[in-house]
Amino acid sequence: MFLWYLANQNSFRELSDKFDVSQGAAAHKVIVEVLDLTCLLASSFITWPTHCEKRTNAVLFRRACGIDGIVGAIDGCHIRIQLLGDTAYIAQTYPFIITPKRDNGALTVDDQQLNARISRGRVVVEQAFGRLKCKWRRLRDLSNTRVDIMVKIIVAACALHNMCTGLGEGTCNEHPHGCPREDDENQ
Repeated sequence: MFLWYLANQNSFRELSDKFDVSQGAAAHKVIVEVLDLTCLLASSFITWPTHCEKRTNAVLFRRACGIDGIVGAIDGCHIRIQLLGDTAYIAQTYPFIITPKRDNGALTVDDQQLNARISRGRVVVEQAFGRLKCKWRRLRDLSNTRVDIMVKIIVAACALHNMCTGLGEGTCNEHPHGCPREDDENQ
């Protein structure tokens, strides 16, 4: 029931009917308990890369975008929620993050080429978020959910995603040419 909950957007009433449990409260209790347990296990599946993984990543990013010393990519992922906002996290505070230069019409050819190389490198994280939201569709809309539960849902989905990827389930059978689909308004 928990995996179905994360992989779909059914209400608790629909879950109760589908899994033949008493009305919504029982389904909600089960989901919250399994969320708590999954979040306890999350640190086993959500980790920083080891020194060896960083070296491997640097080689792979060099091949993909021609920039040396890159060990990972960062991006944001839109998850619909109510009553919260965010600000850009990339600023002078994060000098170790390579960002493209704003195209104000006066970029040099070198700046344009660097922006293109950065974009080629960042595509991996955009594709990862696409696969995450394709497999765990609950992340597409967390409206009407308590903030503490939203955080647990996101952590649990990321942990399960990494667990499945580690088990060789990194590709999406529904979209063999990539997730998200071009027609998906909630990428």
